[in-house]
Amino acid sequence: MGFNGTGIAQTPIVGRVLAGLVLERKDRWSASGLVGIDRRLELPPEPFRYLGARLVRGAIRRKNDIEIRIRNPDVLTRFLAQLTPGHRKQ
Repeated sequence: MGFNGTGIAQTPIVGRVLAGLVLERKDRWSASGLVGIDRRLELPPEPFRYLGARLVRGAIRRKNDIEIRIRNPDVLTRFLAQLTPGHRKQ
């Protein structure tokens, strides 16, 4: 699927996914939605993919900024931020 921007945020995620695959682990990273073209029917058409990615990235940034100020993010921000690949519900 590729990276956007500088790829700094995505690199650790892809590193974990690749490590899980190389080591043949059965974990949340190797079972991520980024793995297995055969499991994916098709990618969402534009502009939906673009808008969805913008929403999730914005929520992640908002959540980080709020948590830096030692506050709790709102329900919508928490929901959108958890849509990142490999994220485990807490």
